[in-house]
Amino acid sequence: MQIHNFVNNILITEFAERIGVSCSQVNQILKGKRPVNTEFALLTEAATGIPADLLLRMQTRYDRIKAENKPDFMEKLKKIRKFAAAL
Repeated sequence: MQIHNFVNNILITEFAERIGVSCSQVNQILKGKRPVNTEFALLTEAATGIPADLLLRMQTRYDRIKAENKPDFMEKLKKIRKFAAAL
């Protein structure tokens, strides 16, 4: 991921300071423990040139993959689709 490579080239603290967020927020996002939100994406775009839309699409894809790997959720979707097909 481009942002990870960019951040590796400078201290995370410097990057966080540059975009006006906490180091812990940057770390949590880089580790996948916190989602990239619109504000963070726009701040990152301003600091790195990486398009905010790209970052947000990547987050959406990641969220979808996580949801699709939850058996209970997939079973729920299956039931809804079965019901909808019967209408």
